[in-house]
Amino acid sequence: MGLELFFRNLKYLFKYNLKGMYNHANPIYEDELILKILDTHKNLEELRAGIKLCNVMDAWNTLDYLISTNASFCRFGDGELSIAIEKQGNVFQRYDDLLSKKLMEVLSSKDNGLLVGINYYWFNAPNNLHDRQMLFYLTSSIKYRQMLKGILSDDRVYGDSTITMPYVLYKDIDFRRYYDKLESLWKGKDIVIVCGKTIFNNIKHNIFSSANSIEYIYGPSVNAFDQYDDLMQKILATDKNKVKFIIMGQTATVLAYDLYKNGHRAIDMGHTAKDYNYYLEKHAVDTNSITKFFDKD
Repeated sequence: MGLELFFRNLKYLFKYNLKGMYNHANPIYEDELILKILDTHKNLEELRAGIKLCNVMDAWNTLDYLISTNASFCRFGDGELSIAIEKQGNVFQRYDDLLSKKLMEVLSSKDNGLLVGINYYWFNAPNNLHDRQMLFYLTSSIKYRQMLKGILSDDRVYGDSTITMPYVLYKDIDFRRYYDKLESLWKGKDIVIVCGKTIFNNIKHNIFSSANSIEYIYGPSVNAFDQYDDLMQKILATDKNKVKFIIMGQTATVLAYDLYKNGHRAIDMGHTAKDYNYYLEKHAVDTNSITKFFDKD
């Protein structure tokens, strides 16, 4: 009965997605509804029944791995899977058949020098998350586990793709310690940042400022894959000794992979800059701020 009520409530909630509810309904009512839905289903094991789990490191262990190795990092979230498997575009990138094929190539890679990131909470029971994030994982985990079945390898270790947004994900962790660990990837080093032209326009606190020097390569903030060849040419012309940090939606995943294949270390950084800025600006993690956080810049 509890599980039936849970999914009935979810059907109602997702008749109006979270962004739509923010635009058309009272945010306080949405908060109450989310809490009611979460309360209807406490036994997360029911949602995981019958699914073979793969080996995904949590955020802390993923950071440790990237710090202690020279691995490149390619991340997969719902946006990447929507293009790769569902053949659908999103707010950051229109659907492109070549991009879809490239993303599937990355997802299936078994290269030892490449860490593929997927969402830790698609394969592990959510805990210590903000209510909206908890709801997302409760409602999406089965879908994405089924989607990834037969693609991910049982004998491969994956990283956590959510290492780039601790502040909007977790209710309570040692954020300062986490960001210090994250910054050690570039602190005091000469680096290259590949990003959309407008990414840093509203960033007051640049987490990358601890680098010794930063060489910026700019591309489109939306539909960056349209200029993929031009971007690759510019990046490949930079010093191979400089690690490339890429903030470019779904295109970042493929760029990091192709750069790795060409002997450059590349790390897909997702929403890191915005997340850190949210942390220092002490943004509330509510409907309004989360909607803006995941919107295009």
